[in-house]
Amino acid sequence: MEHLTINPPLIDQYKRHIHKLRVQLTDACNFRCFYCMPENIKFKKRNDLLSSQEIIDICTILNDFGIDEMRLTGGEPTISKDFEKIVLGLSELKLAKFGLTSNGFILEKKLSFLKNTNCQSINISLDSLNEERFNQITKGNYFKSV
Repeated sequence: MEHLTINPPLIDQYKRHIHKLRVQLTDACNFRCFYCMPENIKFKKRNDLLSSQEIIDICTILNDFGIDEMRLTGGEPTISKDFEKIVLGLSELKLAKFGLTSNGFILEKKLSFLKNTNCQSINISLDSLNEERFNQITKGNYFKSV
């Protein structure tokens, strides 16, 4: 997609410049935290989600409109099958800030990849420093892995 600069920037109803975007890559997660994943949740079918190229294209267009901060979230963004392709695509944009929010469970496997991108920050959701409480919240035995 050709990179264009489009003016004016996005402005909300209060005349504030909109410059941040949170991109939910997937609704799937490897944890089952009670506050995020109800017991009987039905995930979206893969065909109902945006493709990696659609995500990159939309983010590119919004970057042209002045969005200069983007954060990848989920579910758990690192389990998206196209996680690396999307991160590489968004790393090409002119962003002041680019980061992701993760539960940290498989993040170690992604760190060497992320070091070579424009990802500047990683927010790790740590629901408790108490192992028993953490495992209650996440409905798994993940504390030592995070």
